[in-house]
Amino acid sequence: MYCQPSVILVLVPACLGFSFIYLWHEVNNKIENSNVAFKRVCKIYLRGIIYAIITGTIILDLVYGTFYRSLHGINQDCNNIYMGVIGVINPKVLLVFFPLALLIGIFVQIIWEDKSITQPL
Repeated sequence: MYCQPSVILVLVPACLGFSFIYLWHEVNNKIENSNVAFKRVCKIYLRGIIYAIITGTIILDLVYGTFYRSLHGINQDCNNIYMGVIGVINPKVLLVFFPLALLIGIFVQIIWEDKSITQPL
């Protein structure tokens, strides 16, 4: 259901777009120079995407791979399934969940931190 092309075409750009727009809004409120603000947004945004993909790959390997093996057997070959360290990794599932992880991560950062994600370390 969540790996249908129509869902991917709507969900992925929406989550990535909302994440970028929110970051742009936050950084633009703190930094007056728009060129510096845009560079800062791109840096934070790309770092967030990389972290979301890495974390998503690890979690998919552990969780999805374990369930896949228990449901379908260890040696079954399927299209678009890649063997991970422990289990299997489905790229369609990763494509759907990494933008959601990025968006959720931004909101968790807002809730848990006293310092905004746009402030310098």
